[in-house]
Parts: sequence; C-alpha cells; structure tokens
Amino acid sequence: GIDVRGRGGFVIAPGSLHQSGRVYRLAVKAPIASVPEWIATLLRPPAPAPRAPVDPVFGGSKQALVGVIRVVLNAPNGRRNTTLNWAAYRLFEKVRDGLLSEPAATGLLLDAATAIWLPDGEARGTIASARRAVIGA
Repeated sequence: GIDVRGRGGFVIAPGSLHQSGRVYRLAVKAPIASVPEWIATLLRPPAPAPRAPVDPVFGGSKQALVGVIRVVLNAPNGRRNTTLNWAAYRLFEKVRDGLLSEPAATGLLLDAATAIWLPDGEARGTIASARRAVIGA
C-alpha cells in the first residue's frame, strides 16, 4: 500500500504537515516489513573489480613495463641515450616502490639498449646514473 514515486514526488509520513494545516498521523500500527532479498541485492554496492595478479618478475603492471621498453626500442638516432635515461628512471621508480626487482629492471634496460645499438659502456653508465638518482647509492 505504499506509493513509490521518482523525481518530482514526495513522501508523506507521520509528522508531515498537510496544506490544510493538519498533521499526518499513523493510521494503523503494524510492524515494519523486512526488505525483500531481491531489493536488498539491488541496493548493495557492486563487488570491487578483481585486481590483476602481480607478476613475480615484472611487478604490478607488465603492460606498463612493455610500454616503457617499447619507447626505448623506437627511439630515433640522436635520442637513444636520452630515451634510455627516461626509461631507466621509470623502471627504477618501480624498483624503489617494490614493484620490480633491480636485476629485472637492469636486465630489461640493457637488453633494450643492446637492441638499439647503444654502446655497452654508455648504456651501463646511463642506467647506473638513473639508478643512483632514483634509489640512491
């Protein structure tokens, strides 16, 4: 016997004031019914989306790491070392945050540097410099 309305509607309950000045009162005293389960289910917030499992080698986001390495692999001549430096900062930030192991980060960076023909000494120096700047020592 309850009229449920949407936008523009109103609720009248005991204590509400009628336009005539009379106060609404409870006409029948009855226990309040339980909410039907199907309505309770609709009212519950959705379950949180499942989180992707953390990769034991690459940390929280393998796609992000692949994207960073892809940027290095696509670096144009004249920007290869600068791009490697940028990538090293990103990967060592993951190391610092506990999302990637240092050997994995270094290995990925060295492999990418080799693939774009950066000299080994130059690549190692760039990687070490970024490591020191991000995680110290």
